[in-house]
Amino acid sequence: MNDRAILTRDYLRCPLCQRDGRWLYRDLTDRLFSVPGQWNIRQCSDAACGLHWLDPQPLETDIAQAYQSYFTHQTDTNMKQRTQKYIKDDCLALHYGYHVKSIGLAQHAAGLFAYLAPFHQGGADTRARLLSSLPRGRTLDVGCGDGQLVEFIQGLGWRAEGVDFDRVAVEIAKSKGLTVSVGMLREQHHPDDSFDTIILSHFIEHVHDFAALLLECRRILRTGGRILILTPNADSWAHRKFGSAWFALDPPRHLHIFTNQSLRALVERSGLKVHSATISLRNLGTIITGSCAIRDTGRFNSNRPKSLLQRYEVGCLQIREWLAWQHASANGEELTFIVEKTGV
Repeated sequence: MNDRAILTRDYLRCPLCQRDGRWLYRDLTDRLFSVPGQWNIRQCSDAACGLHWLDPQPLETDIAQAYQSYFTHQTDTNMKQRTQKYIKDDCLALHYGYHVKSIGLAQHAAGLFAYLAPFHQGGADTRARLLSSLPRGRTLDVGCGDGQLVEFIQGLGWRAEGVDFDRVAVEIAKSKGLTVSVGMLREQHHPDDSFDTIILSHFIEHVHDFAALLLECRRILRTGGRILILTPNADSWAHRKFGSAWFALDPPRHLHIFTNQSLRALVERSGLKVHSATISLRNLGTIITGSCAIRDTGRFNSNRPKSLLQRYEVGCLQIREWLAWQHASANGEELTFIVEKTGV
Protein backbone atom coordinates (compact mmCIF):
# COMPACT_ATOMS: atom_id res chain seq x y z
CA MET A 1 0.00 0.00 0.00
CA ASN A 2 1.43 3.36 -1.02
CA ASP A 3 1.01 6.56 0.98
CA ARG A 4 -0.95 8.58 -1.59
CA ALA A 5 -4.10 10.70 -1.61
CA ILE A 6 -5.68 7.75 -3.44
CA LEU A 7 -4.95 4.38 -1.83
CA THR A 8 -3.27 2.06 -4.30
CA ARG A 9 -2.03 -1.48 -4.80
CA ASP A 10 0.98 -2.72 -6.76
CA TYR A 11 0.45 -5.03 -9.76
CA LEU A 12 3.67 -6.71 -10.86
CA ARG A 13 2.25 -9.46 -13.08
CA CYS A 14 0.00 -9.37 -16.10
CA PRO A 15 -3.63 -9.55 -14.92
CA LEU A 16 -4.49 -11.64 -17.97
CA CYS A 17 -1.70 -14.21 -18.40
CA GLN A 18 0.23 -13.77 -15.12
CA ARG A 19 3.55 -13.17 -16.89
CA ASP A 20 6.01 -10.63 -15.54
CA GLY A 21 5.56 -7.05 -16.69
CA ARG A 22 8.32 -4.70 -17.82
CA TRP A 23 8.27 -0.99 -17.13
CA LEU A 24 6.97 0.96 -20.11
CA TYR A 25 6.48 4.43 -18.59
CA ARG A 26 7.32 5.80 -15.16
CA ASP A 27 6.10 8.74 -13.05
CA LEU A 28 3.14 9.82 -15.18
CA THR A 29 0.61 12.32 -13.85
CA ASP A 30 -3.06 12.88 -14.56
CA ARG A 31 -3.01 15.03 -17.71
CA LEU A 32 -6.76 15.72 -17.81
CA PHE A 33 -8.17 16.43 -14.35
CA SER A 34 -5.11 16.85 -12.09
CA VAL A 35 -5.85 13.94 -9.77
CA PRO A 36 -2.84 13.82 -7.40
CA GLY A 37 -0.24 11.08 -7.59
CA GLN A 38 2.33 9.59 -9.93
CA TRP A 39 1.52 6.53 -12.00
CA ASN A 40 3.50 3.88 -13.86
CA ILE A 41 2.54 1.61 -16.74
CA ARG A 42 3.80 -1.93 -17.31
CA GLN A 43 3.63 -4.04 -20.45
CA CYS A 44 3.31 -7.83 -20.46
CA SER A 45 6.62 -9.51 -21.28
CA ASP A 46 4.81 -12.03 -23.50
CA ALA A 47 4.60 -10.51 -26.97
CA ALA A 48 1.63 -12.77 -27.73
CA CYS A 49 -0.32 -10.92 -25.02
CA GLY A 50 1.09 -7.39 -24.82
CA LEU A 51 -1.46 -6.11 -22.28
CA HIS A 52 -0.60 -2.74 -20.70
CA TRP A 53 -1.63 -1.99 -17.12
CA LEU A 54 -1.33 0.67 -14.46
CA ASP A 55 1.03 -0.12 -11.57
CA PRO A 56 0.16 0.89 -8.91
CA GLN A 57 -3.63 0.97 -9.37
CA PRO A 58 -6.18 2.86 -7.27
CA LEU A 59 -8.14 0.57 -4.97
CA GLU A 60 -11.78 -0.01 -5.88
CA THR A 61 -12.74 1.83 -2.69
CA ASP A 62 -10.80 4.91 -3.83
CA ILE A 63 -11.21 4.92 -7.62
CA ALA A 64 -14.16 7.34 -7.45
CA GLN A 65 -11.72 10.09 -6.49
CA ALA A 66 -10.27 9.90 -10.01
CA TYR A 67 -13.67 10.83 -11.50
CA GLN A 68 -14.64 13.85 -9.40
CA SER A 69 -14.15 16.23 -12.35
CA TYR A 70 -14.78 13.75 -15.18
CA PHE A 71 -16.21 14.94 -18.50
CA THR A 72 -19.48 13.03 -17.92
CA HIS A 73 -20.25 15.55 -15.15
CA GLN A 74 -20.61 18.38 -17.67
CA THR A 75 -24.18 19.33 -18.47
CA ASP A 76 -23.61 21.88 -21.24
CA THR A 77 -23.25 20.95 -24.91
CA ASN A 78 -20.86 22.97 -27.06
CA MET A 79 -20.87 23.49 -30.81
CA LYS A 80 -18.34 20.73 -31.44
CA GLN A 81 -20.50 18.21 -29.56
CA ARG A 82 -23.60 19.30 -31.48
CA THR A 83 -21.75 18.94 -34.78
CA GLN A 84 -20.63 15.43 -33.78
CA LYS A 85 -24.27 14.55 -33.07
CA TYR A 86 -25.26 15.84 -36.52
CA ILE A 87 -22.62 13.62 -38.08
CA LYS A 88 -23.84 10.55 -36.21
CA ASP A 89 -27.49 11.23 -37.03
CA ASP A 90 -26.80 11.84 -40.70
CA CYS A 91 -24.62 8.76 -41.08
CA LEU A 92 -27.38 6.68 -39.54
CA ALA A 93 -30.08 8.16 -41.71
CA LEU A 94 -28.19 8.08 -45.01
CA HIS A 95 -25.96 5.04 -44.82
CA TYR A 96 -27.43 2.47 -42.42
CA GLY A 97 -31.16 2.73 -42.89
CA TYR A 98 -32.06 3.99 -39.40
CA HIS A 99 -34.87 6.49 -39.03
CA VAL A 100 -33.65 9.62 -37.23
CA LYS A 101 -35.97 12.56 -36.66
CA SER A 102 -35.32 16.12 -37.83
CA ILE A 103 -32.41 15.77 -40.23
CA GLY A 104 -31.98 19.35 -41.39
CA LEU A 105 -29.74 21.01 -43.97
CA ALA A 106 -26.96 21.79 -41.47
CA GLN A 107 -26.98 18.21 -40.18
CA HIS A 108 -26.92 16.82 -43.70
CA ALA A 109 -23.97 19.05 -44.63
CA ALA A 110 -22.00 17.97 -41.53
CA GLY A 111 -22.73 14.31 -42.18
CA LEU A 112 -21.79 14.61 -45.85
CA PHE A 113 -18.48 16.27 -44.90
CA ALA A 114 -17.73 13.43 -42.48
CA TYR A 115 -18.51 10.84 -45.11
CA LEU A 116 -16.32 12.47 -47.76
CA ALA A 117 -13.33 13.35 -45.54
CA PRO A 118 -11.39 10.07 -45.48
CA PHE A 119 -9.83 10.24 -42.01
CA HIS A 120 -13.21 11.29 -40.59
CA GLN A 121 -15.03 8.56 -42.46
CA GLY A 122 -12.76 5.97 -40.85
CA GLY A 123 -14.28 6.72 -37.46
CA ALA A 124 -17.43 8.81 -37.66
CA ASP A 125 -19.76 6.00 -38.69
CA THR A 126 -18.20 3.18 -36.66
CA ARG A 127 -20.86 3.17 -33.97
CA ALA A 128 -23.67 3.27 -36.54
CA ARG A 129 -22.17 0.38 -38.47
CA LEU A 130 -21.68 -1.67 -35.31
CA LEU A 131 -25.17 -1.02 -33.99
CA SER A 132 -26.59 -2.25 -37.28
CA SER A 133 -24.88 -5.60 -36.54
CA LEU A 134 -26.51 -6.04 -33.12
CA PRO A 135 -29.90 -7.53 -32.26
CA ARG A 136 -32.48 -5.00 -31.20
CA GLY A 137 -34.40 -5.60 -28.01
CA ARG A 138 -33.41 -5.02 -24.40
CA THR A 139 -30.01 -3.35 -24.30
CA LEU A 140 -27.70 -2.54 -21.38
CA ASP A 141 -24.95 0.08 -21.59
CA VAL A 142 -22.40 -0.81 -18.90
CA GLY A 143 -20.39 2.24 -17.89
CA CYS A 144 -23.05 4.51 -19.37
CA GLY A 145 -21.74 7.74 -17.80
CA ASP A 146 -24.24 10.56 -18.29
CA GLY A 147 -26.39 8.40 -20.57
CA GLN A 148 -25.51 9.84 -23.98
CA LEU A 149 -25.38 6.43 -25.64
CA VAL A 150 -28.50 5.19 -23.83
CA GLU A 151 -30.36 8.25 -25.12
CA PHE A 152 -28.89 7.80 -28.58
CA ILE A 153 -29.96 4.19 -29.08
CA GLN A 154 -33.33 4.79 -27.42
CA GLY A 155 -33.94 7.23 -30.26
CA LEU A 156 -33.40 4.33 -32.68
CA GLY A 157 -36.22 2.37 -31.10
CA TRP A 158 -34.24 0.10 -28.77
CA ARG A 159 -35.23 -0.62 -25.14
CA ALA A 160 -32.10 0.78 -23.54
CA GLU A 161 -30.92 1.18 -19.96
CA GLY A 162 -27.58 1.78 -18.29
CA VAL A 163 -25.44 1.31 -15.21
CA ASP A 164 -22.39 3.21 -13.95
CA PHE A 165 -20.41 3.44 -10.72
CA ASP A 166 -20.13 7.25 -11.05
CA ARG A 167 -22.99 8.62 -8.93
CA VAL A 168 -22.80 12.17 -10.32
CA ALA A 169 -22.95 10.99 -13.95
CA VAL A 170 -25.88 8.70 -13.14
CA GLU A 171 -27.83 11.58 -11.62
CA ILE A 172 -27.29 13.58 -14.82
CA ALA A 173 -28.56 10.63 -16.86
CA LYS A 174 -31.62 10.27 -14.66
CA SER A 175 -32.38 13.97 -15.08
CA LYS A 176 -32.86 13.20 -18.79
CA GLY A 177 -35.54 10.65 -17.93
CA LEU A 178 -33.31 7.65 -18.70
CA THR A 179 -33.39 4.28 -16.94
CA VAL A 180 -29.95 4.18 -15.32
CA SER A 181 -28.69 2.54 -12.11
CA VAL A 182 -25.69 3.41 -9.95
CA GLY A 183 -23.16 0.81 -8.83
CA MET A 184 -21.15 -2.04 -10.32
CA LEU A 185 -22.81 -4.46 -12.74
CA ARG A 186 -22.61 -7.39 -10.33
CA GLU A 187 -24.49 -5.35 -7.71
CA GLN A 188 -27.57 -5.04 -9.94
CA HIS A 189 -28.43 -8.76 -9.59
CA HIS A 190 -29.97 -9.06 -13.04
CA PRO A 191 -31.54 -12.48 -13.75
CA ASP A 192 -29.87 -14.84 -16.20
CA ASP A 193 -30.51 -14.19 -19.90
CA SER A 194 -31.88 -10.67 -19.29
CA PHE A 195 -30.48 -8.76 -22.28
CA ASP A 196 -30.30 -9.09 -26.04
CA THR A 197 -27.34 -6.71 -26.33
CA ILE A 198 -24.74 -5.41 -23.88
CA ILE A 199 -22.51 -2.46 -24.72
CA LEU A 200 -19.08 -1.89 -23.14
CA SER A 201 -18.10 1.38 -24.81
CA HIS A 202 -14.75 2.51 -23.43
CA PHE A 203 -15.47 0.90 -20.09
CA ILE A 204 -13.46 -2.31 -19.87
CA GLU A 205 -10.22 -0.33 -19.57
CA HIS A 206 -11.60 1.31 -16.40
CA VAL A 207 -12.38 -1.99 -14.62
CA HIS A 208 -10.19 -3.71 -12.04
CA ASP A 209 -11.44 -7.25 -12.69
CA PHE A 210 -12.18 -7.38 -16.40
CA ALA A 211 -12.50 -11.19 -16.39
CA ALA A 212 -15.29 -11.07 -13.79
CA LEU A 213 -17.00 -8.32 -15.80
CA LEU A 214 -17.18 -10.41 -18.96
CA LEU A 215 -18.38 -13.49 -17.04
CA GLU A 216 -21.21 -11.44 -15.53
CA CYS A 217 -22.07 -10.05 -18.97
CA ARG A 218 -22.17 -13.59 -20.33
CA ARG A 219 -24.50 -14.70 -17.53
CA ILE A 220 -27.08 -11.95 -18.09
CA LEU A 221 -26.91 -12.13 -21.91
CA ARG A 222 -29.39 -14.36 -23.67
CA THR A 223 -28.09 -17.15 -25.90
CA GLY A 224 -27.45 -15.68 -29.33
CA GLY A 225 -27.10 -12.20 -27.86
CA ARG A 226 -24.08 -10.03 -28.54
CA ILE A 227 -21.72 -7.76 -26.65
CA LEU A 228 -20.15 -4.71 -28.27
CA ILE A 229 -16.71 -3.87 -26.82
CA LEU A 230 -14.96 -0.61 -27.75
CA THR A 231 -11.60 0.17 -26.13
CA PRO A 232 -8.28 1.88 -26.99
CA ASN A 233 -5.74 -0.05 -29.05
CA ALA A 234 -2.34 -0.26 -27.33
CA ASP A 235 -0.68 -0.96 -30.71
CA SER A 236 -2.01 2.18 -32.42
CA TRP A 237 0.08 4.40 -34.65
CA ALA A 238 -0.48 7.39 -32.35
CA HIS A 239 0.78 5.42 -29.34
CA ARG A 240 4.00 4.64 -31.18
CA LYS A 241 4.25 8.27 -32.29
CA PHE A 242 3.61 9.96 -28.93
CA GLY A 243 4.76 7.32 -26.42
CA SER A 244 4.01 8.39 -22.84
CA ALA A 245 2.13 11.46 -24.16
CA TRP A 246 -0.48 9.28 -25.90
CA PHE A 247 -3.88 10.65 -24.90
CA ALA A 248 -5.51 7.24 -24.41
CA LEU A 249 -3.15 6.22 -21.59
CA ASP A 250 -5.25 8.44 -19.28
CA PRO A 251 -3.69 7.60 -15.90
CA PRO A 252 -5.09 6.88 -13.33
CA ARG A 253 -8.49 6.05 -14.88
CA HIS A 254 -7.37 3.61 -17.59
CA LEU A 255 -6.26 0.60 -15.57
CA HIS A 256 -5.68 -1.71 -18.54
CA ILE A 257 -5.07 -1.06 -22.24
CA PHE A 258 -5.54 -4.01 -24.54
CA THR A 259 -3.89 -5.20 -27.70
CA ASN A 260 -5.95 -7.02 -30.31
CA GLN A 261 -4.43 -10.34 -29.14
CA SER A 262 -5.01 -9.79 -25.44
CA LEU A 263 -8.65 -8.74 -25.88
CA ARG A 264 -9.33 -11.75 -28.08
CA ALA A 265 -7.76 -14.04 -25.47
CA LEU A 266 -9.90 -12.52 -22.73
CA VAL A 267 -13.10 -12.95 -24.75
CA GLU A 268 -12.38 -16.59 -25.52
CA ARG A 269 -11.45 -17.40 -21.91
CA SER A 270 -14.80 -15.95 -20.86
CA GLY A 271 -16.68 -18.54 -22.92
CA LEU A 272 -17.72 -16.05 -25.59
CA LYS A 273 -17.25 -16.25 -29.36
CA VAL A 274 -15.68 -13.44 -31.38
CA HIS A 275 -18.19 -12.56 -34.08
CA SER A 276 -16.09 -9.76 -35.57
CA ALA A 277 -12.96 -7.85 -34.56
CA THR A 278 -11.82 -4.69 -36.31
CA ILE A 279 -9.73 -1.64 -35.49
CA SER A 280 -11.07 1.80 -36.36
CA LEU A 281 -10.01 5.47 -36.34
CA ARG A 282 -12.98 6.65 -34.28
CA ASN A 283 -12.07 9.62 -32.04
CA LEU A 284 -8.86 10.14 -34.00
CA GLY A 285 -9.13 13.93 -33.86
CA THR A 286 -9.39 13.94 -30.07
CA ILE A 287 -6.53 11.46 -29.71
CA ILE A 288 -4.15 13.46 -31.91
CA THR A 289 -5.15 16.84 -30.47
CA GLY A 290 -4.85 15.61 -26.89
CA SER A 291 -1.55 13.84 -27.50
CA CYS A 292 0.00 16.93 -29.06
CA ALA A 293 -1.09 19.04 -26.09
CA ILE A 294 0.27 16.54 -23.54
CA ARG A 295 3.55 16.32 -25.45
CA ASP A 296 3.94 20.11 -25.55
CA THR A 297 2.51 21.20 -22.17
CA GLY A 298 2.03 18.08 -20.06
CA ARG A 299 -1.74 18.61 -20.00
CA PHE A 300 -4.79 18.65 -22.25
CA ASN A 301 -7.45 21.34 -21.92
CA SER A 302 -10.21 20.99 -24.49
CA ASN A 303 -11.19 24.66 -24.07
CA ARG A 304 -7.73 26.07 -24.81
CA PRO A 305 -7.61 27.78 -28.24
CA LYS A 306 -5.24 26.25 -30.80
CA SER A 307 -3.02 28.25 -33.13
CA LEU A 308 -3.11 27.79 -36.88
CA LEU A 309 0.22 25.96 -36.69
CA GLN A 310 -1.16 23.56 -34.09
CA ARG A 311 -4.27 22.93 -36.18
CA TYR A 312 -2.08 22.29 -39.21
CA GLU A 313 0.03 19.75 -37.31
CA VAL A 314 -3.04 17.94 -35.99
CA GLY A 315 -4.49 17.74 -39.50
CA CYS A 316 -1.23 16.39 -40.95
CA LEU A 317 -0.93 13.77 -38.21
CA GLN A 318 -4.51 12.63 -38.77
CA ILE A 319 -3.77 12.12 -42.44
CA ARG A 320 -0.57 10.23 -41.61
CA GLU A 321 -2.44 7.87 -39.28
CA TRP A 322 -5.22 7.41 -41.83
CA LEU A 323 -2.61 6.40 -44.42
CA ALA A 324 -0.98 4.02 -41.92
CA TRP A 325 -4.42 2.57 -41.14
CA GLN A 326 -5.10 2.10 -44.86
CA HIS A 327 -1.86 0.14 -45.09
CA ALA A 328 -2.58 -1.97 -41.97
CA SER A 329 -5.74 -1.59 -39.90
CA ALA A 330 -3.82 -2.63 -36.77
CA ASN A 331 -2.56 0.98 -36.68
CA GLY A 332 -6.03 2.26 -35.73
CA GLU A 333 -7.00 3.80 -32.39
CA GLU A 334 -9.97 1.72 -31.28
CA LEU A 335 -10.47 -2.02 -30.90
CA THR A 336 -14.03 -2.83 -31.95
CA PHE A 337 -15.16 -6.33 -30.98
CA ILE A 338 -18.58 -7.86 -31.36
CA VAL A 339 -18.77 -11.08 -29.32
CA GLU A 340 -21.56 -13.59 -29.07
CA LYS A 341 -22.96 -15.96 -26.47
CA THR A 342 -23.42 -19.29 -28.13
CA GLY A 343 -25.43 -22.27 -26.93
CA VAL A 344 -22.37 -24.37 -26.15
